Amino acid sequence: MVYDVNVEGDRAHIKMTLTTPGCPMYAMIMGNVRQKVESIDSIKTAEVELVWESLWTPDRILKNE
Repeated sequence: MVYDVNVEGDRAHIKMTLTTPGCPMYAMIMGNVRQKVESIDSIKTAEVELVWESLWTPDRILKNE
């Protein structure tokens, strides 16, 4: 789940979380996000930061926070 995207020039910084800290797909998900963002013509570098504040819960599915 993406919490924030900040683009400055040709650099993107994405803050995101996973549904659980022990997610076995962690490396693949983070790599896929970075790869997709860097495939945008105007973006040369994407940094994906994994955050745990605020924790994701199913009740956040419909909230825009």
